Amino acid sequence: MGAFDNIKNRRSVRTFLNIPFRQETEDYINGYLENLKTETGPYSHTLNISMVDIEEGKKVGTYGIIKNPQKYIAATVENTIEGLLDFGYLFEKMILDFNTQKIGTCWMAGTFKRTDFSHVTFRGNDIMPAVTPIGYFENRRFFENLMRKAAKADMRVPYETLFFSENFETPMVEHRALEAVRLGPSASNKQPWRVLVKDDSYHLYLEENVKYNNSLSFKLQYLDMGIAMYHLEVALKEMEIEKEWIKDNPNVSVPNGNYIYVISYK
Repeated sequence: MGAFDNIKNRRSVRTFLNIPFRQETEDYINGYLENLKTETGPYSHTLNISMVDIEEGKKVGTYGIIKNPQKYIAATVENTIEGLLDFGYLFEKMILDFNTQKIGTCWMAGTFKRTDFSHVTFRGNDIMPAVTPIGYFENRRFFENLMRKAAKADMRVPYETLFFSENFETPMVEHRALEAVRLGPSASNKQPWRVLVKDDSYHLYLEENVKYNNSLSFKLQYLDMGIAMYHLEVALKEMEIEKEWIKDNPNVSVPNGNYIYVISYK
């Protein structure tokens, strides 16, 4: 499966089959996490990541919406904007790679108690921005469809309000890599990413929901921006377009004061 199709086909899984992991699956996950610990995001952060057992029958997450998870993946990172961007980037890489192995996942950031993962070791200024349950899943289940409708997970902000060419007054024509960004998961499905394509470079902005972004002890929406970064990068690489992540603010006029320049791929 190609990168774009993997992004398109991935779904958040909240109801898992009540089947223990086969040994080969558990070996795959353990090996993957060991390798991931050595990988760095665009800002050179690593994740302190591990597979976690949760006490049987214990509900993790808002209203106990996660059913039959076999394990959880928990990770910590430095509590800085750059650390959160790298967390979103690396954690989403893992989630997409797990999807190719039919391992279900679901981003959980503001909907779980950190105390449920009190045995996870922290490094220095680390925080635990998100976790994911993991397990086997069926492609379509009634409960999953119901949850997606309730969360409006399949509703997407119109393309022309997300992506722009040369300036923020000119909508970008449809572009496969930008559609990969548009398909990304985001906290409460707010889809805060904005991309300006200018001089053959991709400039990423956060249209911040100020109250929401400051509702936790970290800047929640920068996880979404890290996800957008990874989606854009892998989709462009699939199109044989490879660039580098750098800070290069184009200093163009923005639509409103909530637009925050984040990073460029050029």
